[in-house]
Amino acid sequence: MRNPSLFIAFGSIVVVALLPRCGDGTTDCTQTSTCPSEAGDGPPPLSCDTSKDPKDAPGCLDDRVGVFVSPTGNDTNPGTKALPFQTIGKALSSVGALTRVYVCEGTYSEDVAMTPPVDGISLYGGFKCSDWTYTGNKPTVGKGQIALKITGTTKPISIEDIMFKAADGGGANTSSIAALVAGATAPVTFTRVNLTAGVGTPGSDGAAGSNYNAGLAASDPSIAGHNASGNAGGGLQTCANLCTDSQTTNPSNGGQGGAGGGAPSSGSGGAPALGGGTAGTAGQACNGAGSGGDGNPSPTTGADATTPAALGTLSDTGWAPGTSASGKNGAPGQGGGGGAGTAQGGGGGGACGGCGGGGGTGAGGGGASIALAVVSTPVTVNASELHAGDAGNGGKGGAGQDGQLGGAHGNGGGCSGGAGGKGSAGGTGAGGVGGISVGVLYKGSAPTIDPTTTTGTTVGKAGTKGVGGKAGTNDGIDGIAQPSMQAP
Repeated sequence: MRNPSLFIAFGSIVVVALLPRCGDGTTDCTQTSTCPSEAGDGPPPLSCDTSKDPKDAPGCLDDRVGVFVSPTGNDTNPGTKALPFQTIGKALSSVGALTRVYVCEGTYSEDVAMTPPVDGISLYGGFKCSDWTYTGNKPTVGKGQIALKITGTTKPISIEDIMFKAADGGGANTSSIAALVAGATAPVTFTRVNLTAGVGTPGSDGAAGSNYNAGLAASDPSIAGHNASGNAGGGLQTCANLCTDSQTTNPSNGGQGGAGGGAPSSGSGGAPALGGGTAGTAGQACNGAGSGGDGNPSPTTGADATTPAALGTLSDTGWAPGTSASGKNGAPGQGGGGGAGTAQGGGGGGACGGCGGGGGTGAGGGGASIALAVVSTPVTVNASELHAGDAGNGGKGGAGQDGQLGGAHGNGGGCSGGAGGKGSAGGTGAGGVGGISVGVLYKGSAPTIDPTTTTGTTVGKAGTKGVGGKAGTNDGIDGIAQPSMQAP
């Protein structure tokens, strides 16, 4: 539009006084419908009352107010009413100084993320694609496990007449959340939306414990006592690296055989000190105290994991099912004592005690199904539908590994060494927690939910607790299914 000017002549001097242009200064005439109209010069005056709901203010569906999205659009378009974008993501990144995105009916296979610098932009659906009249038909938006995510925004946001539908959880222990709003300091308002979550997946089973190579025979050189060589007694059998946990606490060792020949000597005792594994005594009969004593088995079974304490935690990344602990490893058996040497030769060495069994691992928790998750944000929901699906069951806790058998005794010309004692079994892992099915899950202040939305909220089945590695002792926790719940 041309700029109106006032020409004032003072003698031979002409003063040109420029009148305000449309949009000059602090007030944009397009927002107040005061721009002058000239035939064929610019768009007509804007008639838009932004205080009204867009469905009641059709004049606001204007390129000067917002950008437009249609399933048949193209992201190379300018995003106008005549040439809309194809994706909401493109619209949000291209909105510029405008604060509205209009979405016509249809399906949009994309997840929507709104976080600064994308801030203070409202989404409005329910429009017919052909002429952008209001029909109330909600576009369906969503692709992954969180269809809408609003985090850290600082300006008010409105979401109206859109369905956000999250996919089912993918892989073990995963959740489905239709909308997650977290850490926003300005209000977020949902009106006439449909938030539908998919199903949560079952938790993974815990693994059986493993703390040693189960295929080792008692005669395997890595655990059997060393044989004597002539008058030299069998050497000390160190077993620190035999087990996965390296037996750093009270490791098992087989005793050394005593020297033989003209001055026979006694062997040494096995470790740890569990009451057996005595050293063979020089001068004693090899069918008595001259032989190394067998090591005693470990009396200390690995502790079972306890029942998990919580269903899970809610954060700005979503819902994490509660963790289930693993059982503790068992302890190694005592090493055999070294045999005494005799005039006929050195004594045989003592064998390693068996490793303690590995503790079974804890199971994974079942994934959740949550229509709306809110973390420390002022949220209001009006005239909407919230639907949560079935939650996943908790996994089964892992079994503890049995203790390993000790090694065979070492031989020699003198007295033989002692065999190793058996290790104790590992503890069992806890069962997984059941998943939750919740319409509104919140942390901090509860969202404001109107009665229509409360009536339109449905939930699925709660996930059942997983059986512990020791059933009935360390099972998981049953999940919860309810319309609203404060996160633990």
